[in-house]
Amino acid sequence: MSKSLIKPKSNKERSRAHRQRKKKFIEEKLAQVETLEQKVELLTKENEELKQEIKRLKAKGEYAKDNKRDTLKEYEDYLYNKVFKKLQNNPEQVRYTELEQSLSRIHDWSDDRIEVVKKAFRDILDNITSLQTKCHQACNINMPINKFIQKQSSKKRLKKYYSKSSHLEPTQDFYAGIQYSDNVVDFIKRNAKFCNNYMRQIKKIANTLVKQRNKLLNLYQDHRVVMEDSDFNETFSKEDFINAFKIVDKLQNTEFLKPHFLFNIPKKTHSNLKYEDGELTE
Repeated sequence: MSKSLIKPKSNKERSRAHRQRKKKFIEEKLAQVETLEQKVELLTKENEELKQEIKRLKAKGEYAKDNKRDTLKEYEDYLYNKVFKKLQNNPEQVRYTELEQSLSRIHDWSDDRIEVVKKAFRDILDNITSLQTKCHQACNINMPINKFIQKQSSKKRLKKYYSKSSHLEPTQDFYAGIQYSDNVVDFIKRNAKFCNNYMRQIKKIANTLVKQRNKLLNLYQDHRVVMEDSDFNETFSKEDFINAFKIVDKLQNTEFLKPHFLFNIPKKTHSNLKYEDGELTE
């Protein structure tokens, strides 16, 4: 049909078409505004929840700073309980950034977990012997027990090694100015062999603990590199996260997460004070 035969639209028709286009445009923009408002409302709600979480953690003050284990437990509870429920009820309410941030706090290689592990090893080393035993061990590093017995038995005061200054030098005779009774010296004589062996074993165990600690921390870092290089978080869909969290919900607080089951560690079932092999109490 030629253009000359097409009947031109009247002003009324053109006005109607214009109004329809305008109405459609406004409806589309209103729909976009509504969608954006919903997103803003969701982000505002999430931001407020995070603010409350931060406020609650800050309320713990120095205790929260010093007790990383409790902080770590709080993060785990938040992810595996609160975020998990939100994912189940309405996945669209949970952003991937929230999942990534929550997971980053509780990974095997997270800063808080590493601090918990470091503190656990420090606590063992600090309490592996009593304060008095540690003091005697420090003394015996500079003076073996046999030499100590010899000097104590000679009744010499060794004043020439004694310093009135409160500052102690590493090479100083810490026993200088100390004179035990004959009964104590005799007791140390009778048990010198055991004491020497005891100190050696404690030192050996302490060094082994430090080596195992470092081995564990290095393993965490290897794990981190592998997970980050493989884009671990991007691999999981929200449904995958829900399924992973379902496993946690099913197994947490059960016997299956205790060291005996996880690491195949035998339970100590006898009443003897001494432990056998690699057994562990409840």
